[in-house]
Amino acid sequence: MPLTAAMARKRARWSTKSKKKPSIAPPLRPSSRYQVPSEPMWQAMDRFNKCEVISTDRRHYTIGRSDNIRVLGGKMSLTEKNEHHTYWIARVVSMRARHKALTPTKADMWLYVQWYYSGADIAAEDSSQDTSFFGRYERALSDVYDYIHHDSVDGLATVIQLDELSLEPEHIDEYSFYSRWNWSSTAKTLNGPSRSPSTTCVSTCEELYNPDGDSPMHFCPRPSCRRWYHRICLFTSNRATWTSAAEHADRLLRSSPDSNDDFSLFEPSKPAVARMTTSRRTKGKGKEVSLPLDDIPPPLRRCASEPIVRGGKYGVVGNVSAVVQARRLAYRILKNELNYQQDLDKWMEGREGDVDAEDGGQDEYGDHYICQSCKGAI
Repeated sequence: MPLTAAMARKRARWSTKSKKKPSIAPPLRPSSRYQVPSEPMWQAMDRFNKCEVISTDRRHYTIGRSDNIRVLGGKMSLTEKNEHHTYWIARVVSMRARHKALTPTKADMWLYVQWYYSGADIAAEDSSQDTSFFGRYERALSDVYDYIHHDSVDGLATVIQLDELSLEPEHIDEYSFYSRWNWSSTAKTLNGPSRSPSTTCVSTCEELYNPDGDSPMHFCPRPSCRRWYHRICLFTSNRATWTSAAEHADRLLRSSPDSNDDFSLFEPSKPAVARMTTSRRTKGKGKEVSLPLDDIPPPLRRCASEPIVRGGKYGVVGNVSAVVQARRLAYRILKNELNYQQDLDKWMEGREGDVDAEDGGQDEYGDHYICQSCKGAI
């Protein structure tokens, strides 16, 4: 029975390495219409730089070389919406067609792709590999290449390199795929970031970061630390401190990403500080604490005073970039550096309507966390 286009899409992956056991269910054998090109056939085919595809939701996409693509495979639906994280993901190396006279949308167009593997794919090929830290949208670039028909492509995919060492990582939204590992199917090795305070919890569990994990992670940004901790590990190792939200927020604001010392909120030698000073009564101590914060817009102050967290509801990369940028800008304002106003105006764009909620919960006491190494607020 001839293979229809729909059948071809239902089993997308097709490898010319017949002796190699595929990591996912093999495709149906194609008919002559969808005959997988051999190497000599591939060399004789006409080259293209791009092709057009139509997704299952009837969107049109232009696919080019080096693009990352979503591929329909396994038991994915050809007519209904698929869960986004279930797509097979590949990188387009090149594309060719047998009939140059036809347009790329109608030609017998084939793509030579490099596969990304999910944690489940890797575990299926090598059960000894621990992939428990892989998130649903995480993929490892592999050394497996295949030819796939363009009918199997369901659109473009975003794959972002997750840099756990960066203080300004690229944002990864909830529907973007991301990668931090390379998988060698030949050598059965998973290569990527080494275990370090920036990639593992350094409190008690020493586990690699799982963005889909139950416990978010807190970060100490000081240069001598740069450590991540699971919130549950901080709690069980007695790294929680019973303080007011206001006091903890002030300690967070002083925790600099560029110095091992606390940023000083006081400049008594400068009379101008009085102009910037606001007073807050510290609960239970009966005295005024002067804070030079009036020149910092409330939205910026709140952002700079947040703990740096990632994982779970906070997202794959969390708020590390936003908080680090906010603290650096706040320090420039407090030091009255020249030329900060332009950066402040840019930061404030779209935030003019924010309401100052400084007093909301500031006098409430509760558990807050400190770094196991430097004892700073995190």
